[in-house]
Amino acid sequence: MTFTRKKSILFITLFTLIAGVQIFFATKIGVDHNFDKFFPEEGDDREYFEHFRQVFGSENDFLILGIHNEEGVFNEAFLTKVDSLTNVLGKVKNIEFVQSPTNLNFIVKDMFGSIYEIPYIHIHDKEKLSNDSLQLMKSSTMVGSFISSDAKSISIYLKHKDNLDVEESRTLLEDLDQKIEEFKFDQTHMGGRIVGHIFFTDLTSSEIVILVAASVVLIIIFLFITFKSWYGILIPFGVVAITVVFVVGLMSETGKNLNIVLNALPTVLMVVGISGVVHFLSKYLQELRKGLHKYEALKKTLKEVGFALVFTSTTTIVGFVSLTTSNIPPIITFGLYTAIGVAFCLILSLVFMPSILYLMKEPKLNHTYKEGKLWDHKLRDMFLWLIRHKILVLTSFGIILAVSIYGTILIKPNNYIMEDLKEDNPMMTSYNFLESNFAGARPFELGIQLKDTSKSVYDPDVVRLINEIEEFAIQNYQLGGVFSIPMMAKSTNVGNHGGMQEYFELPEKDKDLKKILKDIKRYADKDKLARIIDSTQTETRISARMGDMGSYNTAPLHAKFLEFIDQPRFKEVLDVHITGGPYLMELNNEMLVNNVLMGLIIAFVIIGIIIGLMYKSFMIILLTLIPNIIPLLMVAGIMGYFGIDLKLSTSIVFTIAFGIAVDDTIHFLSKYRIELKKGFSKMIALKNTFEGTGKAIVLTTIVLSGGFLTLCVSDYLGSFYIGILVSLTLLFALLSDLVLLPVLLIMFYNPKIKKK
Repeated sequence: MTFTRKKSILFITLFTLIAGVQIFFATKIGVDHNFDKFFPEEGDDREYFEHFRQVFGSENDFLILGIHNEEGVFNEAFLTKVDSLTNVLGKVKNIEFVQSPTNLNFIVKDMFGSIYEIPYIHIHDKEKLSNDSLQLMKSSTMVGSFISSDAKSISIYLKHKDNLDVEESRTLLEDLDQKIEEFKFDQTHMGGRIVGHIFFTDLTSSEIVILVAASVVLIIIFLFITFKSWYGILIPFGVVAITVVFVVGLMSETGKNLNIVLNALPTVLMVVGISGVVHFLSKYLQELRKGLHKYEALKKTLKEVGFALVFTSTTTIVGFVSLTTSNIPPIITFGLYTAIGVAFCLILSLVFMPSILYLMKEPKLNHTYKEGKLWDHKLRDMFLWLIRHKILVLTSFGIILAVSIYGTILIKPNNYIMEDLKEDNPMMTSYNFLESNFAGARPFELGIQLKDTSKSVYDPDVVRLINEIEEFAIQNYQLGGVFSIPMMAKSTNVGNHGGMQEYFELPEKDKDLKKILKDIKRYADKDKLARIIDSTQTETRISARMGDMGSYNTAPLHAKFLEFIDQPRFKEVLDVHITGGPYLMELNNEMLVNNVLMGLIIAFVIIGIIIGLMYKSFMIILLTLIPNIIPLLMVAGIMGYFGIDLKLSTSIVFTIAFGIAVDDTIHFLSKYRIELKKGFSKMIALKNTFEGTGKAIVLTTIVLSGGFLTLCVSDYLGSFYIGILVSLTLLFALLSDLVLLPVLLIMFYNPKIKKK
């Protein structure tokens, strides 16, 4: 493209207007951590989940409050405070009902047919309280659900209104915290969906500021060291800043919010973008130092660097676009908008920045500037060493490859609800308390539909089948806090026998079970009953809580459960579905390995095709991919050996790193092709290439690695892993490009040399 003053002014005006508009929209970007965004968008499980929510409401809109008392829970003063708190919390806005050991009652029917309730705990009667404590500690439904096994902690279950928005959730938590604080318990810990929602939303907001600030500081320091002038700082920084503003504004315009995955997007864009911008400006200043007029220097820079930038940006874009093969919406969004950002930054680098350089006065430069001799000597010595030790290099990389492959086999696909929080985080502390003392805060849901709609879930034979499924699920998953028709029937049977836990079972005779079910249908709280039985009485649910043991450990449990319900006596009568948000997230995680492999294969194929078209050599395709596959395997091996699981945050590392790392390989091969076209012999051309690109590759890698390492300041381990793993991959890729690639070219590539 030929630049003129008129064109330059037009381009600058156009991009300035775009930046102005996007700044307005960027300031409107929202922050959200709605867990539903991480569910599969399609599939039978998602379809049933939506049906389940429509029938029974949200399965995850509850809170668990854990209260610790060092002197023990069966203490009149402590229980009186818990009972008072229970009553207070029940009156808080948006709380529908509260369950605690102090307000739970048995439904009892005496010999005269009268129905009345008996409390589980008689707080103010010492004799009865002593007996209650003995009975409750025998109860499998109370211990682990409402009372800890050491009898020093109590939990309170709070059901709040479904689908509270961020502000409603924040207000509710503030109100609850204020009420709880007034009672001065030894320890209190709270968990639940909205607790995580607010925590991660606030964390994302603060992380964005911290990560962007760290990236800005790093980039400014790098630019100052590289160019030692405001000229060399403001122009490149302006390009990447406009890029980030454009993408964030575009996200806002299209209804996308930042979340714990997308908070790394601005940093990634700045780091990736600055590399190409600096490459362009460095070449331009280099031509000026040679004595060229700025117009000629700009023209030559566009001709020689422009094509390389298009090529390398394309490979980076391919890497990010390959993330859209994922079935996780935030990952798709991350890949798509980052790819758009890289493309926009390329346009700015080839149009906006040259326009500014064209209109600006030529900077004052030292034309006697000389390249450092140290780099030349070190690179030359290194190249000579490689020539003498080719077999050693290949053997070493062969050993590294074997060790890495074994480590890769050790990687586990795994995710947790409280994903990637550090152990000393207050949120993690509360979650661990609930996990260790109670059934945990992870919802477990079963949806059960009758195949014969002429029957009812109140039929004794149906209840007995559901009870079998429930008891197997309790044992298989170590469930607590179970709420279901069989559980209500067994609790009623206990009440009918004076609270004796020995009767926590379904009556053997159908007539006795029918009486209990009839009483439940007639006298139980209608609102609570509607949460487990639909209006047609042909569909029910088993709602419970379980420990957050990770998807790697729950996968075999799901397989075992599905095998159990596959028996004909269940299949002929019932359709049973495992459902709930955590289950859907686990299904996503099971597909992560396939998603990662598919994304990488697509990136390999597309980049291979591009290189094949450029170089018209299958051997060059192989020699490009091999030095970039090995670093990926090395990082995968490190993950396996150090127990870093494949999950939402780490799954995007490989495609990001490959798309960026392959750029240096392409720069190396491009320079090699140029040297061959000059008529140099294979070895001389390779030596010139090694010395000519070595410094640029090292510096570019340092910049990119340093940029990604800024993500390590994050309190969120997901961002930390992206930062450290991508940085390691780029450093390993540098090693491959400067050590392995030259040896491969020497031993396996025989180019047709143009005689000159």
